Amino acid sequence: MILAASAGLTTLGAAPAHADTRSAIVDTAASQLGSGPCNPGYYTSCGENWCADFAMWVWDHNGVNVIGLSPAAANFKSYGVANGTWHPYGDGYVPRVGDAVSFDDRTRIYHVAIVTEVRSITDITYIGGNQGSDDKMTSRVTQNRATPGTGDVIGYTSPAGVVDAQSGRVFHNLRYPEGNWSGASVADNNTHIAAVAEAGTTTNDLHLLTLINGTVYHNIRYAADGHWSGAGLADGNGHITGIAAAASGDGNLHLLTLVNGTVYHNIRHPNGQWTGAGLADGNGHITAIAAAGMANGNMHLVTLVNGSVYHNIRYADGSWSGAGLADGNGHITGIAAAGTGSDDLHLYTLAGGSVYHNERYAGAGHPYWTNAGIVDSNGRITAIAAAGTNTDRTHLLTLIGGSVYHNIRYEEGNWSGVNVEDANGGILAVAAGGTANGSLHVATLAP
Repeated sequence: MILAASAGLTTLGAAPAHADTRSAIVDTAASQLGSGPCNPGYYTSCGENWCADFAMWVWDHNGVNVIGLSPAAANFKSYGVANGTWHPYGDGYVPRVGDAVSFDDRTRIYHVAIVTEVRSITDITYIGGNQGSDDKMTSRVTQNRATPGTGDVIGYTSPAGVVDAQSGRVFHNLRYPEGNWSGASVADNNTHIAAVAEAGTTTNDLHLLTLINGTVYHNIRYAADGHWSGAGLADGNGHITGIAAAASGDGNLHLLTLVNGTVYHNIRHPNGQWTGAGLADGNGHITAIAAAGMANGNMHLVTLVNGSVYHNIRYADGSWSGAGLADGNGHITGIAAAGTGSDDLHLYTLAGGSVYHNERYAGAGHPYWTNAGIVDSNGRITAIAAAGTNTDRTHLLTLIGGSVYHNIRYEEGNWSGVNVEDANGGILAVAAGGTANGSLHVATLAP
């Protein structure tokens, strides 16, 4: 039936800096290796803890708008929240060079530095000031390596106003029931799309949701002839950082949006009318969302909070079950969900670059979870998506090094094995949706 996976995203600033600003930030930071806080120093760095001074100075020297920053390390998070460029660790965001990385000892943000190399979500290099010594006067600009997820990394702030390559166009690829692929073609040529979600329907139409500058747009691919309706406004909030979508058996499209750690729910009825966004989960610390629709009209919402996954059901009558713990792993960085024709829920989680699978059986009034088991131990996977069809078959999509791979879990529980779906090499994000006729739709985000 459905799925859409989501990720944490950037809201672009109004005045873009030069296209190679990020690499220039890295070069500037590297040029200061070995320097201290004085002579010439960085703003007011001489005599104070100066990590934020250094990071702000590096950004400023490359044309980044630093209004709102100060010598306090915590201000980088505040700046990111204010500009829509804060990415808490665990929301699926892959850090980029030039980002500021913030460190928290569970009581306060105590340090900030510049990301200079990214090997994976859990392996980065950074350059920062006030490092190498506990004495702020003898400390220097040094380079270190970090393993987010096992240390104190709390999140990243992207420089406001830098046109981020995390944005791109949306491409659509269709896997027919017999297993052939149509090949990727442009579905939305907007170049500023920061996130994508999909949901397939019982009429075999496909809903495509895109996020641009905190606002969500909706597009339909009609099954009859394959043409697109064109993107229209679905939610003009302006502060949305994550999206997920699901279609249920009653013909409703469910749009889930993430705003400041809180999830909102909006329904598009078969007649094309939207209900408007209403609060679904006011937790305030949610960093990623996924959703799956069921034939019985229920919609399952999955949320990620501090590396653990919570599950919530919106029943066909409009009531909610309330969020309950589904996977308390504590190190999960990405989530995806898929529904099947038997109303079972398949939950996929990303941890340490590997994918795990957990199934919630509908169980004739006695639902239960199977517990998470490893599906793909690649170790380099950075994003996932999943979709179900009208049978009990689900499709798993994984993103590795800018290319998308496809794996099928058959009705009996065995797997097809991983095969390349799109070897583009520059793909930034992936989403998936299944339709009643057994087709799989894959949306990819690429420059």
